Amino acid sequence: MIFFVVRLCLLLSFFLPAVYAEGNLEAEDRWPEAFQFLHFELKKSGLTDEELKPFDIQKMRYLDGVVQSKMLNIVWVPGDYTHFYDRRGVQRTAKFIRKHANRFHDVEVKFGVAQSVIAAIMWVETAYGKHFGKYRVLDTLASISALQVPSFGHGVASRIGKVAEERKLEGRERVDWEKRAKKLGKRWFKELRAFLKLAHHLEWKANEVKGSWAGAFGLGQFMPLTALETLSRGQKISKMDFWDWDDTIELIARYLNRMGWKKGASWSRKKRAVYRYNHSNDYVNAVLKLSALAEIELKKK
Repeated sequence: MIFFVVRLCLLLSFFLPAVYAEGNLEAEDRWPEAFQFLHFELKKSGLTDEELKPFDIQKMRYLDGVVQSKMLNIVWVPGDYTHFYDRRGVQRTAKFIRKHANRFHDVEVKFGVAQSVIAAIMWVETAYGKHFGKYRVLDTLASISALQVPSFGHGVASRIGKVAEERKLEGRERVDWEKRAKKLGKRWFKELRAFLKLAHHLEWKANEVKGSWAGAFGLGQFMPLTALETLSRGQKISKMDFWDWDDTIELIARYLNRMGWKKGASWSRKKRAVYRYNHSNDYVNAVLKLSALAEIELKKK
């Protein structure tokens, strides 16, 4: 979401001191070694040569700012989501539902997910295609995945820990930055693998796909692993377009349904399904508030 990304940039510019300049150079010096480690692990995981083809160090670059942001978001104050359900947001959401009424009807019948919830998610995520993110997804995923490489992750963790201590960012609970680096690296490695698999099967130009600072992409800002799981049917991967309105409406409905949003499900279970889409209570509340206000707007003449 563009609001959150802007906030990250302002925060980083405030507390990342000059010591980071040296750290950046150190990380970039170690990037080729980390890249080779990732390439070996991806190959070992079962990816084919064709699936690995876009993973080329000559076409990729390390994104130190993204890595810093991902490491540090554990100590940030949650963002303000209230502007998503202001008057403009409500009107735009209602208008979007009316425009795609037939598709929403079909999806709601098939999956049981409320049309206004799907539309609200699409507004909060990209403002209906206005904000996709500016980072090349493959660069983002590989950069964060590199944190699992011992020598690479240790260097980044040491830098982050020093800044957090100097700026008193941790509060009462001290963060084990090295443990966090390893955890993030392993988790984002799964996202990296899923993205390469998706790119091959859906015939994307993998090095050109752009998305958020976390690696999410498309109108619904899906993370690669979630996208792959949502498309997969046994050993087959459905052919759907994450930049197509109709397909994205179904993809979000399919995912929420798989996470528990079904006809007759309790409200708490439905809320948990939205939470699985984005692990933030403020996000869930904003989506459901916008959904409710959009339904009221739709009833007006």
